[in-house]
Amino acid sequence: MIKKVKFSKFEILDSRNLKISEFLLELTKAQTDRHLHFLAASSLVAASRDSKLIPIFNSGYSFCDSAPLARALRTRHKDFSNIRGSDFLRSILNMNNAHFRHFFIGPNELTLNVLSNYAKNLDESTQIVGQLVPEYATDFSNYYSVWTKTILDANADIVWIGLGSPKQDVLAKDLSEMTGRVCIAVGAAMEFVGGTRPEAPKIVQTLYLEWFFRLISNPRRLLKRYTVDNLIFIYLVLRYLFSASR
Repeated sequence: MIKKVKFSKFEILDSRNLKISEFLLELTKAQTDRHLHFLAASSLVAASRDSKLIPIFNSGYSFCDSAPLARALRTRHKDFSNIRGSDFLRSILNMNNAHFRHFFIGPNELTLNVLSNYAKNLDESTQIVGQLVPEYATDFSNYYSVWTKTILDANADIVWIGLGSPKQDVLAKDLSEMTGRVCIAVGAAMEFVGGTRPEAPKIVQTLYLEWFFRLISNPRRLLKRYTVDNLIFIYLVLRYLFSASR
């Protein structure tokens, strides 16, 4: 059984004993809570500003996608293990995909086409049954009825969403409830796996410098996130560590 640990008001899954294929297969048969999230620093900061996000993360399955956060959690949970959204996506696309029909919702046609080709090259039996690129919006609720019909008509099992947190997380919860399908918010993992955006090398990830790698890759878009937001994240981690020491 997968263990959940607490960080502030968040319930985060420990992926140490995770068997991804079995976990996902069980989830497709579940009746509720069919949405998955990968918590990065930006997710925690967004939820600290908008407390309505916390029940969204906690009502589904939230994994840790942050090496610094995982390090902090190990102060209380010695063997805690995190998993990146990109590694989770790769694992699913690398397994026998005869069981699953995939539907992609992503940032642009190029990313989705490249990702589909990547999946097909790994296993030609992989079933990509649909994809869509939403128009830019902060609230997608006006599109829900159309998207629900599209997903159900495609007979998808898994809906992958890569639109950035927190809007992808809200969408994953809502679509999972409306379609009865597993919805997984994976953010930039689609671009990393497809190769349309460079992913930080493992050594950079190990040194907790992925944020800096991404910042220099796209400074205009990420400057605020990795300055102001990083300070808020550091505060949240320090508060957790202080409470742990007490």
